[in-house]
This record gives sequence, structure tokens and C-alpha cells, in this order.
Amino acid sequence: MAEGLLQQLRRHKRIEEAGDETFCELVSRSFFQQSKRNKSCFVMHHFVNDLAQFVSGKFSVRVEGNYGEVEESARYLLHLVAHKFPAVHWKAIRKAIHLRTFMELRLVDKSVSFIDEIPHDLLIKLKCLRVLSLEGIYRKGLPDSVTELIHLRYLDLSGAKMNMLRESIGSLYNLETLKLVGCSNLQELPKDFHKLVNLRYLDITCTSLKWMPLFMSSLTNLQNLSDFFVGKEYGSSIGELGVLSDLHGSLFIHNIEHVSFVDSEKAKLNEKEFLQKLILEWG
Repeated sequence: MAEGLLQQLRRHKRIEEAGDETFCELVSRSFFQQSKRNKSCFVMHHFVNDLAQFVSGKFSVRVEGNYGEVEESARYLLHLVAHKFPAVHWKAIRKAIHLRTFMELRLVDKSVSFIDEIPHDLLIKLKCLRVLSLEGIYRKGLPDSVTELIHLRYLDLSGAKMNMLRESIGSLYNLETLKLVGCSNLQELPKDFHKLVNLRYLDITCTSLKWMPLFMSSLTNLQNLSDFFVGKEYGSSIGELGVLSDLHGSLFIHNIEHVSFVDSEKAKLNEKEFLQKLILEWG
């Protein structure tokens, strides 16, 4: 979805539905196979994987542990972080200015050193990025130069040890997916969060948020919202959910004790026909 490959397959469907159908088609053709260890995961047969790597050539790079300089021709980089090596070596990717996807996949939980920060000048060079995933290995927030990533569609900072996101993230107008799962120190989302008008998926599970930023009703493209925190005096009221009629999946609403009768009616929770699960929590 972040690469824009599903647009021509939509046929008046949600892009997520087109993605599901495409994935199921690939599974039916044995391109992907269900993992024997974890039924919720899928793997690629090693023969298919070898073929895919051969076809992609220098455009797709998969490395593990320490690695040398990534060539300028690289478009997709997957780094498997092993316990004997630090996370990412930023100098190694400075020439890969055409990168569209950069993903760090952590193979262990405890021994990998965290990334303290991303060099300011690096993001300025990686203007083509559509996907940036630093799940479980990032310590601080993004530098202000994140505003240079105008094409970014997918951002995963899950597990980061940051207290808040920078205000500058509100300038990522093309962002569709934002994952902040397990950011246990995260207490506040930026005031300009409502400017992310193309956001479709927001996962803020297991954070320390106390309220949602104002004008959440501006995010009318939201399809999945994991949690909504009702503030006592600050932030969006639950009534902001009223216009978010396309919410799917599960929604966990916290601090129900702060909800007034008027706001509860404005939320129109009974009209959220695509929600499969609704959890209400009193503090």
C-alpha cells in the first residue's frame, strides 16, 4: 500500500480490501506459505525467495548484522539486527539516496543497542522514502528534518523510548500508517497531528497517552484506530469520533468517566457498522 502498487486494483473497494485479496491470491499460488511455528505469520519458500532476490538484483538489499556500504542503486533495504551487532550504521546508507523502503527487523529482545537518534542530514538525503520502520530499536524522537520525507506513507517507531513526537510530524501529509505500539513513555501527540489528513491506520496500543490532540475529526480517512483517550480538560472530546464513520477492527476508548451525555451522542458509536470490537474503560 505504501508503494502505491494497489491503486489500480481497488475497483471501488477500500485499498485495504484490495491488499487482502491480493495477498490471499499470492497465498493460493504458494508464493507465501503459512508458518508452521506461528499460524499468524507467513513465510516465503526458499526457492521463491531466491528467485525474488535474483530478479530484484541490486534494487533490493537484505543484510544481517554488520554490513558494508549500501550502493546508490538500492531501493529496498531490510536489515536483520543480530545480538552481536548494533542496530543501524547510518554512514553505510548515505549513498543510497533513492531508498524507498528502509526496515530494521530486530531478531532478539535484549542485547541490541538502541539507536539514540537519526542524523539530521541523513533524512534530508533520503527524500524518496515511502516506508521507514525502526520497530523496537529506537530511543528518541525524529529530528525536525523528518519534514523532508514528503513521500513517506508508513512510519513504525514502536517501542521507542520517547515522551512525545515532534510537532514537525504534522507536515507528513502523505502518511497513511503510523505505529507507536509499546511506546510506554509517550504521553502526548503533537498539536498539529490533525494535519495528517491521509492517515488510515493509527496504532497507539500500550502508550501513556492521557488525551487525544484537538481536531481528531479532521482525520476522516482513518480506517483503524486502536485507542482513543478522553481527556478531562484537554484534547479532543469523544464527540470527535462522530464523523469517523469508516473505522474498522477494534477500538479501545479510555477514561469514559470524562464523557458527557451530549458528547456520547455526538460520537455515534452505534453507527460504526464496521467496528468488530469496542472496549470502554473507566479510569
